[in-house]
Amino acid sequence: MVSFNEAPDESIRSPLPLLNNVYRYNRVNWYTASTEGLGLKGPAIITQFLGGPSRDYDQGYIKAQPYGRSFNTFAFEVNYFDTIMKFSISAVALVAAKASAITFYASNSSTALEEFAVSGVTGWSNPQFASIYHTCNETNARMIRAGLKDSLEAAAYARARLTEYGKDDEIYERWFGNGSIYEVIGTIDWLVEASKDSLLYRCDDIDGECAANPTTYPGYHREDASGETVICDLFYTSKKPLANMCFDGSIVSTGPKHYAGIDLLHRYLHVPYMSSDGYIAEYFEELDEILDVAQTNSSFAVRNVDSFLYYIAEVYSEAVIPGGCLGDL
Repeated sequence: MVSFNEAPDESIRSPLPLLNNVYRYNRVNWYTASTEGLGLKGPAIITQFLGGPSRDYDQGYIKAQPYGRSFNTFAFEVNYFDTIMKFSISAVALVAAKASAITFYASNSSTALEEFAVSGVTGWSNPQFASIYHTCNETNARMIRAGLKDSLEAAAYARARLTEYGKDDEIYERWFGNGSIYEVIGTIDWLVEASKDSLLYRCDDIDGECAANPTTYPGYHREDASGETVICDLFYTSKKPLANMCFDGSIVSTGPKHYAGIDLLHRYLHVPYMSSDGYIAEYFEELDEILDVAQTNSSFAVRNVDSFLYYIAEVYSEAVIPGGCLGDL
């Protein structure tokens, strides 16, 4: 039986191959799927069905196959009454069975984040994080850590795409043209694994910029303390988890910084130490300019912050919906 914080409001036995049970919880169907024969580490997968009716699973099938090379991500295809619905699950969502119960990884405590980071499920060998100052309350800290966890996953998808497809890839060419792939891979690795001992997140509006810009500043970087990033209240209300990708609209309509994990990657590059004193910077922020520089001056595209953010977001979206959800350019 699956273990929830609260009892599911209903349980249904699923007749579909590979699905052990379908559980109805908070109006969402959750499946525990057997990994037998799939070559996965761990005895169970838990994932969310992303579409279709909530009942009557007597006609249909599910099949699973590996997706991607650099870390464990699996694509699933569900046929429901001849309607094909596809979704994917990364190793981030793999959970281990303990006795007869599924354990949910739901904590964003500091210890939990560190354990998650070194577990290897996203393919990073030594991810590093900025410290969180005591002026951030527990809720602030949990939401920041949740964003950092998303950052690891988003960056891992980007690196996997780079190593699998290289420069001969439509998404790469759109955002970086024929720019150096070594700079792109190196930058993404640097964002995740560079030492961040000198970096600090704080939640007190020490310079008053949050109060002065309550509807436009999710955060800011202190000029008098270059390693410090202040996270404003707007961050917590406006930035969304990667789980919302494509469901909040296209990437073009929301912007990649709509997602907390991608926004936090971008915030690293406002820190002089992380940006190599502005070697990587926000040279071009408007979408038409970002697209143009990739084709006309790719040496700057691989140094442009927003080019990275759009690339990371588009790559991640392709794992959510086949073909992604970039939107109209």
